Amino acid sequence: MNGKSDIPDALREFTDRLRLGLKGCTSALSMVQFLRPMFSELSLNTALFRDILRSIEGGGPYPDISYPTMFDSEVILFNDPERFFTVRLFIWGPGQYDPVHDHSSWGVIGPVSGDLDVVNYERVDDGKKAGHAVLRETGRMTISPGENYYVLPLHGGIHKTGNPSGETIVQVSIYGRPTVKRDFINGYDPDQNRVFPIYAPKTKKKILAADALRHFDRT
Repeated sequence: MNGKSDIPDALREFTDRLRLGLKGCTSALSMVQFLRPMFSELSLNTALFRDILRSIEGGGPYPDISYPTMFDSEVILFNDPERFFTVRLFIWGPGQYDPVHDHSSWGVIGPVSGDLDVVNYERVDDGKKAGHAVLRETGRMTISPGENYYVLPLHGGIHKTGNPSGETIVQVSIYGRPTVKRDFINGYDPDQNRVFPIYAPKTKKKILAADALRHFDRT
């Protein structure tokens, strides 16, 4: 990840204030409640995000687009040195959505440009059957720049987000420290009542390599 000197001044100042505020919070929900009122200050800073996008387009050193992430559309903008939170950029092409998934931490999410579709779910089965999950849709909304919503860890954050338009849009997300140690998030197929792990590409390659080695060992 890039050093602190690479981070734009506006983002550094925002994250410094956020860190101080989060230190006074005692729960995931209180952290969300602290962040949400100040979130639009970041998401409406179009000059900041224009500069970031220009740097990505031009192959600049910041942000480091080679840094491993869970989704192809995702870019890490800031990793807090005290591990309180991360700031992430998502770039959604026309009609692009992520799979239904959960989160390992709390998060506050909102668009920088364009409208963002959000579909929320709750899990209604007991979770005892491997690979099986029954979800119930709890609401849909479309949010615009200046607005945000939040997720809580695990079953408190099952959702799908994406771009309903014909233009490429930008989203910024701030996620807290993971509450569980795992190298995946859960993906869901609500139509087939199925749950499955989603691994970051780097981790997935390691798992596939291990599977292939086991195959060699059996032959």
